[in-house]
Amino acid sequence: MKRKLAIAFGIAALSAGTLASAPAALADSSEASPRATYFTLYQFEDKGGEHKGFASGNDDRSLGDTYWTGTRTIMEDAASSMTNNTSRNVTVREGKDGDRCAGQVYHAVKNTSDMSFKNNHFDNEASCLYFS
Repeated sequence: MKRKLAIAFGIAALSAGTLASAPAALADSSEASPRATYFTLYQFEDKGGEHKGFASGNDDRSLGDTYWTGTRTIMEDAASSMTNNTSRNVTVREGKDGDRCAGQVYHAVKNTSDMSFKNNHFDNEASCLYFS
């Protein structure tokens, strides 16, 4: 009986210690993962191939002079899926008119993902994007 009580108190003490430290661990993990607040384009369907994340402060971004992360490969007309983990909507356009985004529009609603742009007839069409 005493052994069962000791085990129960030990488990309760460990659980209380774990719960007390959990909020700090959660805060640290969110700070350590900045991708959680990025709009990310992927080269292939199902978030495959190369990727590139954009922070919500980078408005009106041309993909004609932007490289996939860790490469020297231009992103323009080469994206096939996306994740929008920001609190803002993102508009992706298939062309540019001077310094402005123009052409066909794809709307990436905040906190969503799209595993394939083919169903939206936007596969390999992205030329620029902006946060709204």
